[in-house]
Amino acid sequence: MKYVLIFIIIIFLYRCDANLWENGKYAVYVMDGRATLGIKMDNEGTFHNRVEAEVTSVGENERFIVAKQKYKNNNEVSYYYIEKEKDDMHLNPDEISQGPFSKKQFDDISLKLGLPKFSENF
Repeated sequence: MKYVLIFIIIIFLYRCDANLWENGKYAVYVMDGRATLGIKMDNEGTFHNRVEAEVTSVGENERFIVAKQKYKNNNEVSYYYIEKEKDDMHLNPDEISQGPFSKKQFDDISLKLGLPKFSENF
């Protein structure tokens, strides 16, 4: 019984530290040591990917979520956005996540659509 209690405490502490950012149905969560943007599938901490690791920044407004992704192996930076109203947990990332975009492309799209600024950095 003692070991079961210790195991439950460890799982609880791990879950508390797993999400770097969470708002509504979206979260930046850590899986295998890498930050990924996902949409919640349930209240048990199950997510469906929206932007693969390594997410370094996110932002949102009423209409959009934005994410900045940086690959550690080559320092390449990509940008994505998601229109929340069109998102559904049953969609695959390539059906809803728009990107990857270069900085210039993303800046142009941001002006056109009114995308939010990045508000959280990891």
